[in-house]
Amino acid sequence: MSNLKVVNNSKPQYSVIQISDMIKADTWSNKQSYPTSYFLIEESPGVFIPNKKMIFQVRGVLYVIEFVDKQVIKIDNTGDKSNLKKGTVVYFPEEVKLYTNLTVPADSVLLIDGTHGTVIKHRVGIKEYDYNIVNFKEHLNSDRTLLRRLGNLINFRVDEVLGLEDTAIKLEFYEIIDKNVEEGKEAKPTEDQQKDFLKCYEQINQATLTNWIAHHSVHGGRREPRKPWTEIELKERKTKHSKLEEYQNHAILNPTHLSNWNDGVLSQVWKECHEKNRKKALAIIYASNARQQKDLDDVNEVMKKRVKRYYKESGKFFGITIDVIFLPTK
Repeated sequence: MSNLKVVNNSKPQYSVIQISDMIKADTWSNKQSYPTSYFLIEESPGVFIPNKKMIFQVRGVLYVIEFVDKQVIKIDNTGDKSNLKKGTVVYFPEEVKLYTNLTVPADSVLLIDGTHGTVIKHRVGIKEYDYNIVNFKEHLNSDRTLLRRLGNLINFRVDEVLGLEDTAIKLEFYEIIDKNVEEGKEAKPTEDQQKDFLKCYEQINQATLTNWIAHHSVHGGRREPRKPWTEIELKERKTKHSKLEEYQNHAILNPTHLSNWNDGVLSQVWKECHEKNRKKALAIIYASNARQQKDLDDVNEVMKKRVKRYYKESGKFFGITIDVIFLPTK
């Protein structure tokens, strides 16, 4: 998009907390108008959803359609659009490699807050709206951990229906650990880093950080996967597959993380097939940590083949067809 606003070097520098406070108080001075469609894609004729490529996601779930629907209905019924707020974008003046699988081009933006609001505005006929702009280089020192912190702090609102999840905060904390490792430092955040982190979030304490550190292994294990699945997303996946024609005769099982792929799934199969009088079941498997993610990402699909073979043999023994799908790991 042309004519992106470049924040001048002469602008005063603020801490991330100060930037977040000014954005929430609507006193942040750097703003620019964007078409709401700039951050959306047309999934089907007339149906617009968030464009993942234009969003830096800090929440566990990209957006909740039920929340959007309720707000659109409320606005349609009352005509009141006064509660709509500005979204926030981060401007990247230079090309930045945030992660191995994410490089942001120079002179571009990512939406960091306001995904729901953007969809709502577009659906109620607002085609263009002001967005706050934060410069990644000038305001965030080109630091991806500060980028995630800004997103988390903006999302932390006492009166917000979709509040900030602890999962999002934990992912930010793990960003600090990853950055320490990349810079050749000890993985465990320093005392100063931990104190600075705790100042930002009243909903966690030192015990929380200590627990997160204990559950983080630089080389895998119990660490969060690239794609952490939330309860809302898992429920939506189950609902989605229950509506597909190919699974109309199946008992759709609750999504299960990979560690419960055998006994946990089979107990669900017997229960659901018996209650629903079905001879077919659909298992939905996802990765809940980095080790499980690695197993599901294996190019040779050793684990996936093992699971499918086990379900085929078990199903044949009990006279039940057990199909399985594996949710994406990123």
